[in-house]
Amino acid sequence: MISFRSNIPNILMTIAVFAATIFRKPQLLYHPRFYAEEGSIFFQFAFNNSFLHYLLTPHFGYYALYNVISTSLAALFPLEISPLITTYEALILQLSVSLYVVWSDISLFNTHFKRYLIAISFPLLCPGQIWLTTVGIQYWLCILTVIILLDKYPTENDRISKTELSLLALAGLTGILSCIMTPLFIIKAVETKSKKYMTYAYCLTSCSILQISVFVYTLLHNANELTERFISVDETYVKIIKQTTLLTSKLLASDNTLNYDFVDKIDKMTMHLMITLWNMPVLEKYVAVYFLTGFVMLLIILPLLVIHRNNTDMLFIIFSAITVYTISVKLSINGVGGPRYIFAPSAMIMIFLVSAYGNKGANSIFNCLILMLISLIMVNNCINYIPSMDKYYNDEWPRWEEEVGIWRRDGNHQLKIWPPPWQMSLKRESL
Repeated sequence: MISFRSNIPNILMTIAVFAATIFRKPQLLYHPRFYAEEGSIFFQFAFNNSFLHYLLTPHFGYYALYNVISTSLAALFPLEISPLITTYEALILQLSVSLYVVWSDISLFNTHFKRYLIAISFPLLCPGQIWLTTVGIQYWLCILTVIILLDKYPTENDRISKTELSLLALAGLTGILSCIMTPLFIIKAVETKSKKYMTYAYCLTSCSILQISVFVYTLLHNANELTERFISVDETYVKIIKQTTLLTSKLLASDNTLNYDFVDKIDKMTMHLMITLWNMPVLEKYVAVYFLTGFVMLLIILPLLVIHRNNTDMLFIIFSAITVYTISVKLSINGVGGPRYIFAPSAMIMIFLVSAYGNKGANSIFNCLILMLISLIMVNNCINYIPSMDKYYNDEWPRWEEEVGIWRRDGNHQLKIWPPPWQMSLKRESL
């Protein structure tokens, strides 16, 4: 039997994760707001339609079960507090992903240091764009899917297996990102001959078939909903450079750590070399610096892949990061990606680096380089953690309670939500 004393480190880390999550923007927990698609698409549809209709209606070309459940539940509460319901639903899931790692028994995370570092990195890496909003739930569930993929096998605890299976079903039915990892679960099931992973593979395969069917149906019957997802605003090679460097470099560079004169000089010099050597067009500010920091990341990641070439789980992590990022960016609006698309792959890279630290395959010098890189990532994201919310939280933006008051007096009023100019239209007869 595990004693209370042996769990004290995990309990303290649980408190630390909770505190760090609340500390980023505590106002969100008592100042309700709907954010972007969460309000204008999902809650609006939940409020204006029956639950059955909502349950059977996909949006954006895929099925999003968690969004359906969370906004349907929010619609049952008084309108003035509905946004608080979705905020707390997002909070619970975000905390659950980090705490799953804290209390996990995963062989790659074989020390308290590794588990705790990975757990606290998730909130630090999460962009403000999807912070405490159900808009970004599929990215958190995608990270959880990777963690379950790395879990020990077989397990004697049938309750844990059923819980993981339920979480995988929820993840697979809340977007395509978790479904992308279906082949990896099949490979692991075959490799380990584990009944547990065979069940997981069947689950994600079924979810993938459903998501593909929804996507094809939308493509055939409502193609205009997907039109913008296949338009690229950049030339192919420019897009590849921009997206590839952003994937790795955002871990090391952010708006709040690049605001120095010497960084501007390095950026201009590097951009000049890229134009001269590769005849590239002039890209936006800091892309050249992102290229350099991305190159530094690759110098460490590639040797680690060679060192761990026989470790299936380590290869799975990097493969997941690459495929999830590539496919999600390709399916994004105009194929330009954005902060939310970097989150899950960045978390996977962090898992890879922390798991690689201290392993026998790397010598002490290389382990020092890994630790330095991890430290830089943590420092960069700690510095950026609170200031990054300034773009996504503004006291001058519409207040939900006031908007509801206006709507109750005038049922034709379009309720303004965050960020401006997003809004939603609710039917009075739904009251």
